[in-house]
Amino acid sequence: MDILIKILIILLFIAGVAFLVINQRNNLKEWLLYAVVEAEKGLGSKMGQIKLRQVYDEFIFKYPLFSKLISFKLFSGMVDNALVEMKGLLSSNVTLRHYIKGDA
Repeated sequence: MDILIKILIILLFIAGVAFLVINQRNNLKEWLLYAVVEAEKGLGSKMGQIKLRQVYDEFIFKYPLFSKLISFKLFSGMVDNALVEMKGLLSSNVTLRHYIKGDA
């Protein structure tokens, strides 16, 4: 019986960790979209590597655990995905375009 309780506790712990990681992953994706919008607003176009570095530095500060688990190459790919999403939003959202250009 003792072993069953220990196994149950371990399984609950693993399920809790998995839930937290999945939840944090969704938060990270939303935060990345915010971060790339702010980098675009602050630095403008033609500054890709500098914007990536800025977003990465903010990521390390905001998500220290993930920053140790995610390689820079994987992070860069995640930023690329956020940029695709941002460009889609820019094509359909005039307010966001004005915000980035500084008109809002």
